[in-house]
Amino acid sequence: MEGAELTPLELIYSATALGVAGGIKGYAGIGLPMIAIPALAMLLPMDRAIALMVLPVLLANLWQARNLPRELLDNHWFSVLAVSLLLGIAGGYLLLPADSRFLSLMVGVSMTAFSLLCLTGYRLSISSSVRRPLAVVFGCTAGLIGGSTSLYGWPLVIFLSSAGLPPRQFVATISCLYLVGHLGFMLSTGLQLNLTLSGVGQSMLACGPVFVGIAAGQWLRARSGEQQLFYQLVYLLMLIGGAGLILQVL
Repeated sequence: MEGAELTPLELIYSATALGVAGGIKGYAGIGLPMIAIPALAMLLPMDRAIALMVLPVLLANLWQARNLPRELLDNHWFSVLAVSLLLGIAGGYLLLPADSRFLSLMVGVSMTAFSLLCLTGYRLSISSSVRRPLAVVFGCTAGLIGGSTSLYGWPLVIFLSSAGLPPRQFVATISCLYLVGHLGFMLSTGLQLNLTLSGVGQSMLACGPVFVGIAAGQWLRARSGEQQLFYQLVYLLMLIGGAGLILQVL
């Protein structure tokens, strides 16, 4: 995390990028690292940009997961989804090649195709009667992909958006599952975060503009009350993420 000091203009740019990414996370529950890391990487080395986002991503998910409703915890499909995710991550790490470019490309293509379909009006609907068995399928798929590529989030987004959860429940649920997936990925890979004291301090400072953005995004979501608009943004973020992943692999 050591490096040259940023100029005042670069600091303003960085704070703005973090605030915008936080606003998207506050509104939609997703997109924080996807937006913030590439924006920061325009000024910083990629490893420094990733390290800078460690605490903002962790704390943002913790903050939004606290709103997980009690009735959702009592629903068996949620527990099945979380457990399947963890098992899939372990299986993906053990069975699939690490950092598979082909698998990453397939994820990017499927994300792009699904989001384009949804943006044109198509809706995949998962009724409550089949959520538990499909939770196994989506959880294991997300985990298997995540164990190899760390891209465990998007199958979960597809499942939750197709379940038609209200926006507030969607945000809390996906944030909770992100925490579960991140923990499982770290345990499976033995990943260690080697941050210096200075790096921890910088990551803490980055939380400031991120949480200002989150507060603004949550305020806007609470007042918009439009579930259709909410999911349109989710699908747009999927499209951006899928297209970016394809370009990155190619």
